[in-house]
Amino acid sequence: MAEGLLNLFLSKKQIDSTEWKIASAGCWAIPDIPATTHAIATMEALGWDISNHRSQPLSESLLAHHSLVLCMELAHILFIQRHFSLFANRAFLLYSMIEKEDELVDPIGGSRTKYEKTAREIISITAKGFSKIQQLSESAVLQI
Repeated sequence: MAEGLLNLFLSKKQIDSTEWKIASAGCWAIPDIPATTHAIATMEALGWDISNHRSQPLSESLLAHHSLVLCMELAHILFIQRHFSLFANRAFLLYSMIEKEDELVDPIGGSRTKYEKTAREIISITAKGFSKIQQLSESAVLQI
């Protein structure tokens, strides 16, 4: 959802999304798994289609093509530090874009209400922290 929500934000703000390279990856992701039905429905209600999304594991190649990695949880940052130390300086908690050190709870396995709550949090953080995202990104953002 985070990848879709950032793309949706850019679209609504009429920011040229061709200047951005946005991707989603998981530290422990199994490749090629579709988005959950709750994620698809939540995003559809917001006007963004993620029905073709497929999971991908985080990789050195992916990190090499992104200058900013926005993480939902501290465990993601620690994973990057441990396995991809060369790119650790690019990893930040999404909440740190608004000067908070909170974590976003992954709604996987939860109710649609939990997905909607997570989507609202991501929307709020993105809107409030977009100037910092722009400043840090050099136009390539990876969300995990």
